[in-house]
Amino acid sequence: MGVLTYTDEHTSIVSPSRIFKASIVDSHNLMPKLLPDAIKSVEFLKGDGGAGSIKQINFAGGYVKHEIEEVNEKTFTYKYNLIEGMGISDKIQKVSYDIKFEGSPDNGTISKMTTTIYTHGDFELKEEELNAGKEKVLGLYKVVEAYLLTNPDAYASILDSHNLMPKLLPDAIKSVEFIKGDGGAGSIKQINFAGGYVKHEIEEVNEKTFTYKYSLIEGMGISDKIQKVSYDIKFEGSPDNGTIAKMTTTIYTHADFELKEEELNAGKEKVLGLYKVVEAYLLKNPDAYV
Repeated sequence: MGVLTYTDEHTSIVSPSRIFKASIVDSHNLMPKLLPDAIKSVEFLKGDGGAGSIKQINFAGGYVKHEIEEVNEKTFTYKYNLIEGMGISDKIQKVSYDIKFEGSPDNGTISKMTTTIYTHGDFELKEEELNAGKEKVLGLYKVVEAYLLTNPDAYASILDSHNLMPKLLPDAIKSVEFIKGDGGAGSIKQINFAGGYVKHEIEEVNEKTFTYKYSLIEGMGISDKIQKVSYDIKFEGSPDNGTIAKMTTTIYTHADFELKEEELNAGKEKVLGLYKVVEAYLLKNPDAYV
């Protein structure tokens, strides 16, 4: 068995998270829309897109089957094998792909793909055949990139509040910045309001289960009476294909201080108000954050 390995690198001004979501996580939905004449459908024969899944891509003139080995939405890495269909023959046993999206100095993306071709016997691919394969991959990449540039709100992170909220409420929220980290667990996020600020310590972000846990640790709402406030948020699907949002709030007070009911209700109304602003935006912009 022969083994041939090569690495290609491409750059883009689109962020790694958006390219990863569009070209990897949601490719089974997006690619048939972008290339309807070439890609007829994408289906999972096994699993739901995670490690161990088998994905079949049906083209106008054939099909391929991909065996997914790894999907990591934190490191933006994706590993899979082409195991059946177009590209597999009595000369080529399988083709493995190791894809990594990294941030670039201009807040764009450096995409690195290492391809390993396993051949039968001593068969060797010609250079023009290798180049043809590279051009196909680059062509798909460029199609996705063009879509993301044309639709700047598409495939933004579900945790894109640091970008979205100052746009929706510019008079109230002046800016959002990460004091520590980049939005994952362990990050510290500061929200600057017109009349003050708050700091959030992020404990958990899970984009598969749609859960988010954080604590208010400093700023407005924290005092000599309130030590911290922890939030556990969960978004679940509803029977009408909508969302049921559940938020458990835990308030840690100093000594035996007790909050009044009207103070609790005022806090709930603020949260509900922010939720309604985001909901209204999404209803008016159905293609945003898909």
